[in-house]
Order: sequence, then C-alpha cells, then structure tokens
Amino acid sequence: MLPDAIGSLLDQTRPPDEIIVVDDASLDNTRSVALSYGERVIVLDSDGSGPAAARNVGIAAATGDFIGFLDSDDLWPTSALATQLALLDAHPEAAIAWSKGMWQVLAGGTSLGAAGDGAVERMVGVNSMLFRRSALVTLRGFDASLRFGEDHDIVRRSRAAGLLIVEGEDVVAIYRRHPGNLTADRVAARKGMLASAIAALRSREPS
Repeated sequence: MLPDAIGSLLDQTRPPDEIIVVDDASLDNTRSVALSYGERVIVLDSDGSGPAAARNVGIAAATGDFIGFLDSDDLWPTSALATQLALLDAHPEAAIAWSKGMWQVLAGGTSLGAAGDGAVERMVGVNSMLFRRSALVTLRGFDASLRFGEDHDIVRRSRAAGLLIVEGEDVVAIYRRHPGNLTADRVAARKGMLASAIAALRSREPS
C-alpha cells in the first residue's frame, strides 16, 4: 500500500516541501519501495518501538514550519494539504488544523462512509491533522511509550497546554481498512487505549 500513500502525497495540488518515510523496523520491502523514489522521498529508520516513536523520528528530521502525518496504508485526497494550510492561514492563532473526519474504504476501494458520520465527536486521527512545528516542539512530540492511542494523547496534551485546534469540515484523509491495521488487533488496541488513559490520569496528579 505504500506506493499509493506516497503517490497521494506527490499528487497534492499544493505539493509538500518534503516527504519523509520512517521505516519502523518493517519485515517487508518498505525501505526498498521508499528508496525507489530517489530524491523525492527521504527514508529514515526507527527501531520498531511503534507509531509514536516513528513519528518523532520524522518530526526531528523535518525542516518545514508545518508537519502532517500519513500512515503507509492510508491516503490524502489531492486537496488535503492545501485545505489544511488554508485553515491555519485563516487562523494564525491556531496550532493545529483538524478535519471533520476520515473517509473509510476497504483496501480494495469499497467505500464504508465517512468515519465521523453520526458520531458525537469527530474521529481522532493524526492523518487528518496538520501541526505547526512550534506546537510539536512545545509538546515534545508524541508519547513514545504508547503503541496505541498516541493520537488521542496528543490532542489531550495540546488542549492541556492551551494550544488552539481549528476544526474544518472537509474530509482530508482516507483510512483504508484491512486485516493488517494496528487497530484490527482489538485486544492490543484496548490495552493501548488503557495505557493512554492512565497517562492522562497521571498527568493530572499533583507534583
């Protein structure tokens, strides 16, 4: 799925200034696929500690003032980056742009509908967020101790730090469901979300 993900970034109406692929100790040919794009893609390695740690590797290497994230099995519609940048341009006081939700499709392309439809709260997913670099510096990146729920955690910490999140109505990410999704392992996902909740409670304890 990685070529589709990279292709969706290369096809943006407002092309990203740089594309960084972090190979988190994968056991397939992720690295060789990413390297095949030559100078268009920067390829880095992580140690297999999970998505949060891998995202932090990318953050440390990024040089832009705005940083977005796209998992290798998901996609950005062609106007995603332009839409999110426009939100932050219109709200210079905001630290993070967060779209309404992510459109869900099966890996083969069958639509499952918008992830946020009918939900009381919009779906949390960093694929549909764009961060100012300054916000990620303030937050010191993602909590690398979390293998699941790092997206919920960074939203919680952003709000606790007083960072403004501006919410848009456009769907700017496509979430592809398949058996290999990390969240498909429901037991591990629940344990990860519990760890995120415990981290949140600990952050509220008096020092």
